[in-house]
This record gives sequence, structure tokens and C-alpha cells, in this order.
Amino acid sequence: MKKFTLGTIALVALAFVVATPTGKASAATDVACVQTAVGVRESAIMSAVTTAQSVHTQALNTRASALQSAWGITDKTARKEAVKSAWSTYKATMETNHQTRKSAHQTIKETFKQSKQACH
Repeated sequence: MKKFTLGTIALVALAFVVATPTGKASAATDVACVQTAVGVRESAIMSAVTTAQSVHTQALNTRASALQSAWGITDKTARKEAVKSAWSTYKATMETNHQTRKSAHQTIKETFKQSKQACH
């Protein structure tokens, strides 16, 4: 019967640790993959926010112009309708903008989820 010394056991244990895949090598690959996916997600979010802000700014400019024109109308009834129209157009544009932004964020979220899953 062979006697095993502490050094021999340590050497065998070290060989086992080196030979056994721990996932650490693939973890670096996963991290890089997820890092790329996060970068893509964040760029898409910035783009969606920029687009939403642009639409919001345009809606405010359109509303301002429409209200200014409305207040130039001398007929009270026509002026009231023009003001009401300016506000309802603005409201509809903002609701559409909100839904578009919400949809974009949902798409971004789903795309990121799929990209992250592909990293594993």
C-alpha cells in the first residue's frame, strides 16, 4: 500500500482544480458578451430618448405657433375653437409620443434579454 503525503495530495488536488472546468474561462467571455449587449442597449435607450425629446420639442413649437395664431382671431367662438384644437392636437401628439417611446423601450428590453441569454 502506498503512503500519500500531504504534498502529494495537494498536487493531486491542484491538478484536479486545473483540469476541472470551473466556468471562469467562459465567465470572461460571458462578461464581454454582456458588456457588449449593455452597450447596445444603452445606445438604443439614448436614441429613443433623443427621438422622444425631439418629438416633444416639435409638439411644443407647433402648439406655441397654433396658440399664438388662435389668439390673433378676433371672433370669440372661432378663437375658442382654435385654442381648443391647438391643445387637443398637442395632447394627441404627446400621447402618441408616449406610446412610441414605451414601445421602443419594451423592444429594447426584449432585445437585451435575448442578447444576454445568448451570452450564456
